[in-house]
Amino acid sequence: MRWLPAVETLGSTTVICTDKTGTLTRNEMTVRAYVLEGERLDVTGTGYATVGGFQRAGRTVDAKADDRLTLALRIGARCNDAAIEIRDGQSAVLGDPTEGALIVAAAKAGLGRRPAGPGPIACRHGSEGAGLLRAETMAFMTLALAQVAHAFNARSQRRTAFTSRLFTNGWLWAAVIACVLLQAAVVSVPLLQRVLHTLPPSPSGWAVIISCSLAPVAAVEMVKLVQNRSGLNGAGAKIAG
Repeated sequence: MRWLPAVETLGSTTVICTDKTGTLTRNEMTVRAYVLEGERLDVTGTGYATVGGFQRAGRTVDAKADDRLTLALRIGARCNDAAIEIRDGQSAVLGDPTEGALIVAAAKAGLGRRPAGPGPIACRHGSEGAGLLRAETMAFMTLALAQVAHAFNARSQRRTAFTSRLFTNGWLWAAVIACVLLQAAVVSVPLLQRVLHTLPPSPSGWAVIISCSLAPVAAVEMVKLVQNRSGLNGAGAKIAG
């Protein structure tokens, strides 16, 4: 159990009713069936393994050939914050167990994490595991891009970035562009996402990352500007005296 209130609640109960023991012992949930317009389609397979299929009255059916089932699977996969990863050769879900079960069901139909098709993601909401991973990714991106942006105002202690020949250093710009592209690849290339455990930020997330990355640069530039003006004023007062 993740939270103490849950333990306190269990301590005060006398009877626990559950549909299966896997939810309690392994913290796993599995989609067992879809009921579409009164018709039941059973889902085979157990746990978070993506091995399985769909059956109608005991006969295997092609999920992609059923538009209703395909739509239901796509909705479950798109309105979702969980993710599937491989741990020690076994499938594991990062995020809410219910959302993970929906992604696994879509994977059994060959639809994957982000099924192909037009239209944006219909709904996003936070789950504990994926939300934490997304926050860690945004923090990592913010710190990395802040260091890259700091290269511009670190060229001089007194002169601002706009008065220190900003566009004359080709090597600096090449290094900055390479760093930005590398950071973008870390959160967008599937292989790097799996290795480094990152998630692609949303458009609003990118806005937060860029704003927070540039804020220290703007603060340093403002300090330089104030120091320069105060220094000129001090020099003028000394001459006049």
